Amino acid sequence: MTQELKTTWKKALYELEQLMGVDNVDAWVRGTELVACDAPNRATIEVPTRMHYERLRDLFRDAIEQVLGVKHIEFEIVEKLAEDLLSQVAEGDHPSLVMGPDIQVPEKAKSANNVLRLNKSYTFNNYVVGKFNRFAQVAGRGIVQDPGKDFNPFFIHGESGLGKTHLMQAIAHAINEASPELKIVYLTCEEFQNHFVSSIREGNVQAFRDRYRDVDVFVIDDIHHLVGKEKTQEEFFHTFNTLYQENKQIILSCDRPPSEIAGLSSRLISRFNWGLSAEIKAPDFEDRVSILLHKAHLRGIQLEPSIARLIAKRIGNNIRDLEGCLTSLHALSQLEMRPISLSMATENMASVAPIKKIITIGAISELICDFHDVEIEALKTKSRLASSVEVRNIIIYLARKLTSMSLKEIGGYFGGRDHSTVKHSLSKLDRRIMVDDQYAEFIQTLEHKIHKSIL
Repeated sequence: MTQELKTTWKKALYELEQLMGVDNVDAWVRGTELVACDAPNRATIEVPTRMHYERLRDLFRDAIEQVLGVKHIEFEIVEKLAEDLLSQVAEGDHPSLVMGPDIQVPEKAKSANNVLRLNKSYTFNNYVVGKFNRFAQVAGRGIVQDPGKDFNPFFIHGESGLGKTHLMQAIAHAINEASPELKIVYLTCEEFQNHFVSSIREGNVQAFRDRYRDVDVFVIDDIHHLVGKEKTQEEFFHTFNTLYQENKQIILSCDRPPSEIAGLSSRLISRFNWGLSAEIKAPDFEDRVSILLHKAHLRGIQLEPSIARLIAKRIGNNIRDLEGCLTSLHALSQLEMRPISLSMATENMASVAPIKKIITIGAISELICDFHDVEIEALKTKSRLASSVEVRNIIIYLARKLTSMSLKEIGGYFGGRDHSTVKHSLSKLDRRIMVDDQYAEFIQTLEHKIHKSIL
C-alpha cells in the first residue's frame, strides 16, 4: 500500500467510525488494506478471511463506497493478512475471531412450541427503515436466515425510544416464523436478574440455568442493567459462554456501545465485541416524518404530510414520543368526531409536546462549576488538582447521562482527552456512587438542579 493509499484509508477509517461505530471498524475493517483506488470508479480492498469478506460485502459495502467516493468496491482475500490476524488472536488482541473446537449441535425437534411474550405489532413489516437504523435492520434480517452463524452476538445500541426493542422482537418474530423448531427466549435484563434472585431464594438455581441455557435464540433487552450486579454478571457470563459455544444466537440491546458500559466486567465487554455491534441513531427530520406517515397508515389514521411535518419538528428524536403524539391526536379526533387538522395538532402539541430546552454539556459545566466555585477553563487543562479532577468527573458523568454525547465528544470538550480517560472517570464515579449513599444523593441533587435550571 502506497503512502497516498495509506493516508486515504486512514481518513476513510475515521469516517467509517462515525458511520458504523468504533467497535465495528475495530472488529471488521481495521486490519484490511486499501490497495487500489480509482475514484470515482472503483477501489480494491484486501481482507484477511472469508468471514471479513462476507461481512464487508453484505453490510459495510455502501458505507465504504460512500467514504471513498467510488461506485464499486472489490474485496480480495489475502493469506498474509490472515496470518497477521491469527497472530493477533493468539495474543488476545483481536475480539472478532474466537478459536475453539467445532461444536456438534443436536438435531432439533420439529416444533419448539414457543410461547413468546412479544408485541404482535413489533414485526419487520411495521419497522420503518431510514438512514438512522438501516444497518441494524439489514443485519437483523441476515440473522433470521441462519441464526447463530455470522452475527453472534448481535449487539444493538442506541438511546431510549429509538426502536431497539421493536427490532429485537421483529427478529424473534421472524425466526419463529421461519424456523418454528427453534426454541426462542425473549426477556429484559431486569427479568433475568429477578428470576436469578428468585432461583437462589427458592434453592432451584439449576432449574434457572436449564431454562436459559437450553435455548436456540436468546434475546435480552437493556443489558446495561447488569451494571453493579456482580453475581448476576457472573451468572450471565456463564450463560453467554454456554450458548455461544453451542452456536446459539444471542441478541442484546443497550443504551450505549459495549466499550462505554462503565461498571461492567471486562470479560463481558470483550464477549459483547465478539460479534456485530449496530447503532440505531436518532432519526433526522425527514425520517421522523416518514415514521409518522407510516405509523398512521398502518393504524388507518388520516394524517396530512403538513401535520406530520409539524409533529416531527416539535417532538424531536424519540420515536416512542412520536407514536404517543399520534395516538393522542387520533383519540382527540375520535372524541370530537372531526378529522385531524393542522389547528387541532397545533393545539394538542402545546400539552402533549411542550417545547423543551436541550441540556448541553456547557450548561452542565456552568452549573457544576458555579456550585464548586471552579473556573470551567481550568477543567480543560491537564491539571491534576483533586478539586478540579472531582468536578471534571462529575460533569463527565452527568454529560454522559443527560446528553447524547459520545465519550469521544465529551473528551473533546475537556481539551481533547481520549476515550479511555473519559471511561476511567465514569468508572471511578460509578464505583463511588455504588458504595457511598450520601455521595449518590449529592449527585442526584445536582442532576435535579440541572433539570430545574432549564425549565
